[in-house]
Amino acid sequence: MDLTKAAEAPSATLRSSSALDQFFNTLRSRGAGSILDFGGLTQSNVSYITGNGFRLSTVDFQLSLDSAFGAADPLPAQADHAAGQTFLLDVFGFDDASFDGVLIWDNLEYLTPSVLQAALGQLVRIMKPDGCLLAYFHTECRGNTVPSYAYRIVNGRELSLTLRRLRPLAQIYNTRGLENLFTPFHSVKFFLSREGVREVIAIR
Repeated sequence: MDLTKAAEAPSATLRSSSALDQFFNTLRSRGAGSILDFGGLTQSNVSYITGNGFRLSTVDFQLSLDSAFGAADPLPAQADHAAGQTFLLDVFGFDDASFDGVLIWDNLEYLTPSVLQAALGQLVRIMKPDGCLLAYFHTECRGNTVPSYAYRIVNGRELSLTLRRLRPLAQIYNTRGLENLFTPFHSVKFFLSREGVREVIAIR
């Protein structure tokens, strides 16, 4: 299968997200701050986030991933140290303690272990103490590819998902695996959606 394309561009689907609700409630309780959205620039997210009083920065994580490692078969290419450094610099080129909140969406599960550990270190670096991170992970998959989405915020509890492409999963995480993954964070909370996606809130 050609992983670089979806056969047809489907219409957007709606997904409720308890973790999204807690993410914004946690940040609102602390007053206005800064959020980094790794889903790229979307008007709906700009409108919702800035409309709630937050400053917003955006990075298209998946575009940077494909640019650094190639879109056709990105997992083996992540063994290239130089490409990995290029990717990390492109995605995490922010000052220390820049953000109160980070929307990483489903992007971490597409990184191989060595690149993932480096990315987590960079996330810890650019987040403020007690900063809040939201991430999604598939709990199961058929074969070794899953749909990756563009996430557009409809409201504080609901997302509009549009398929970007199919991507190979680098790893599949159970609850214990996610607890180990987020060891650098001082608390982790899990939510299981009806779509079989594990939602994670991690506090720096």
